[in-house]
Amino acid sequence: MAFLNASRWTVVAALAGLAWFTPVFAQAQAPGSRGITIDFKSVKCGDEDDPLSHDEPYLIVTKFRFKMELAGTSPRMVPGTLRVENVMTGHGSLGNKRDSFTRERRTWNIPRTVPHLAQEVVPPNEKGWVVGAAVTYMEKDGFSAANARFLSSKVRDLVQGSITTMSFTEADTRRLTDQMMKKVTSDLSRSFKKLHIGGMIRGIASAVDPDDYGGTALIVTVTGDSGKVFYSVGMPSDNVASVLAGVREISGPTAFSLRFPMGDLSKVPSNARFQGRSTVNGEIRIWRLEAPF
Repeated sequence: MAFLNASRWTVVAALAGLAWFTPVFAQAQAPGSRGITIDFKSVKCGDEDDPLSHDEPYLIVTKFRFKMELAGTSPRMVPGTLRVENVMTGHGSLGNKRDSFTRERRTWNIPRTVPHLAQEVVPPNEKGWVVGAAVTYMEKDGFSAANARFLSSKVRDLVQGSITTMSFTEADTRRLTDQMMKKVTSDLSRSFKKLHIGGMIRGIASAVDPDDYGGTALIVTVTGDSGKVFYSVGMPSDNVASVLAGVREISGPTAFSLRFPMGDLSKVPSNARFQGRSTVNGEIRIWRLEAPF
């Protein structure tokens, strides 16, 4: 009987473990791999942009990953390691295609059945990996569904271009240190500061009233020495000191909140500026896929 009870709890534990790893199991490359998950959980509407327009928010979440190395004292991206793709995109990306489904001072929980994870698996104990997401807040207004999808694809292209053309801070060492990886975070932030999404919206607006843009936030995680993982969350900035001051080590599940509108929207057409208030909430998690028994 003791054996049967033990077997039963072994099965329960196995099923529980399977449930935990199912969303990421297909990405795992080897036992002991380290997973980095940026989980988008909810959107809180603080103030509607236009209560009479039946608008609905949507997110363009573009995830990216690449690996850094040093050539002498010059940091560079390891060729072939860059991957950029959209996780959430276009009208209805929050899991509800109805108009005006958000209400002021209400929180909309993003259904777990829709894509909501910016997630990567990287080799264990390797420093120099960068995993992150650009989060663009939009509100449905005048764009057709096709134009919203086209905008999402162009945002992905802009993100990839910002990464491939970024300039890295010269290293003062011949190895990848924690401080060097923190500097990579500031390099990314400075590069993303140049994203010209407002001009792109102006260029593809086929409607009199295009969808409204609320800004783009940046979430970056980097792997450092001794299994450390650092993160930075917020508005892209070319102020290196302020970005570095905001980099923290992850010690457990870490909640984040992104408040929109964010950044300077002066280059966005006046009829395409999000003028309400919303908060995107989520969590960053680090996990390991352990070897099987």
